[in-house]
Amino acid sequence: MPPVAWLTDLDLTRQLEQAVSVQWNRHPLRDAITSLSRTQRVAMLLDRRIDPDQLVTFAAEQQPLATVLDQFAASFQAGVSQVGSVMYIGPRPTAEKLRTLSALAQVQVSQLSASARGPWQKIAAWRWKFLAQPRQLLADLAQEARVTLADVETAVPHDLWAEADLPPLAWYDRTLLVLVQFDRTIEIRDGGKQLALVEIPARVQIERSYPTGKNAEETLAKFRELAPAAECEVKAGKISVRGRVEDHARLTPQAASKSPPNKTPPKPGIDVYSLTLTEVPLNKVLEALSERLGLKFEFDREQLQRAGIKLDQRVSLKVEQQPLEALLRAALEPAGLAFRLQGKTVEIVVPSKKP
Repeated sequence: MPPVAWLTDLDLTRQLEQAVSVQWNRHPLRDAITSLSRTQRVAMLLDRRIDPDQLVTFAAEQQPLATVLDQFAASFQAGVSQVGSVMYIGPRPTAEKLRTLSALAQVQVSQLSASARGPWQKIAAWRWKFLAQPRQLLADLAQEARVTLADVETAVPHDLWAEADLPPLAWYDRTLLVLVQFDRTIEIRDGGKQLALVEIPARVQIERSYPTGKNAEETLAKFRELAPAAECEVKAGKISVRGRVEDHARLTPQAASKSPPNKTPPKPGIDVYSLTLTEVPLNKVLEALSERLGLKFEFDREQLQRAGIKLDQRVSLKVEQQPLEALLRAALEPAGLAFRLQGKTVEIVVPSKKP
């Protein structure tokens, strides 16, 4: 089949919000996914453990594409998870952990030296042919990043896969999309020279810290209400949350507020904006805002590095009919950043710590 110009980043996010209608009656699963994927220009990858030849019956009318995918996957006891610009469809336990596994891999990569980090972060499109062997796919990836694989024959049994065409992905996400289909994930060893293929833990969590706000106990109670499956506690003057990426996505600065800013009616005559994003790299968000709103972002890279803040970290936000300042706060505060707005210039700064 001819290649597709897959949607990525903000374009993909918008497409997942678009209403679509589908109807299949005893239709082969792989054909249904391929048709939906190509018509919507949204890359989808079906896990090896899901029977692609099973006949599916499903209908949805004018529902957001993301909702349709979730409901469709549930109809054959599967789950959906987004990694980069790929929608993974596979066993529910794997789908529920995948985004967090990707975030944990990103953390491991960020801890490598600058010289060792480069190959792991390399972004590239990926295609493989019909009857591709996953061991060979991993071998090709290892050669690309100049790393050795540990116990690949034990971790990845012989298998043959259907063809695939995927949009640009970071190296660790490409590797992860192969490994999770064998219940394995990434463990970086020897300063980035070796990749171990380890079993996925029964519980997968990532820890992040959040400001306590004016009342730490009230904020803590709100967080526990918003993300009941996560572990939340006040630690070292901040609220520490251990949970899946999906849990953290619920904990926006607005969510912990008694009077969420995106529910406050804007004053007449002020331009307002609506934007919903899930796990999009912050630098991509800034690029899109710069291009579409004519904003100029200025920041001190050394200051951000000293504060341990990376512009490629993923952020989630939901803003509805709010002024530009509220939109910028929603994008930057989860990353630990503040800003000063002068006309069309946005100076991004690291907020000073209170004594």
